[in-house]
Amino acid sequence: MSDVIQFPSDRQVVSRFTLSDGIDCITLDGYGDQLFVTDRALGEALGYQLPYLVVQLLVSKHVCELFRHSHEVDLDVPDEDGRERVWAFDLDGAMRICKYARTPSSPLVYSWLAYRAIADFAVDMGSGRAPAKVLPFGQRKGMDSEGVGQGDGR
Repeated sequence: MSDVIQFPSDRQVVSRFTLSDGIDCITLDGYGDQLFVTDRALGEALGYQLPYLVVQLLVSKHVCELFRHSHEVDLDVPDEDGRERVWAFDLDGAMRICKYARTPSSPLVYSWLAYRAIADFAVDMGSGRAPAKVLPFGQRKGMDSEGVGQGDGR
C-alpha cells in the first residue's frame, strides 16, 4: 500500500478570459471579480513589438506609483512566451501604464479600461445610494443669531 502526499499549492487560482474589446484579462483567487491585465496582454494592446519587456521597463521607471497596482502571478500553464511567472495589473494600474506608454493606441486602450472600471464600480454600488452617511455641519461657536461674530467691533 502506498500513500500519496499532497502539499498545498501556493499558487493562486487564475481564470483567463477575453473582454469584448479584445483585451485578455484574468481574475485571481482572493480578489473576487476584480479584473487584472497581464503584462503581455497590455503590451500587445498598446501595440509594442516586445510587449512584456516594454511594460516591465515602464513599470521600472514608475515603480513608486505602480507597486500597489501590480502582482506577480504564477501561472499553471505557461503563456505564449513560455513564462510561468507574469505581472498582473489591476485596472487602475493598467490605466496608469497607458498614460506612460504614449503609443498611438494608448488612448483607446485607456478608454476601454476606464469604461470597464466605471462599469464595475456601478455594479458594486448596487442600489445607487451613497455608502457614506452625510453629517450636518454644527453651529460655529462665538456666532450670534445673525451670523455676526462677537469680536468684530459691531
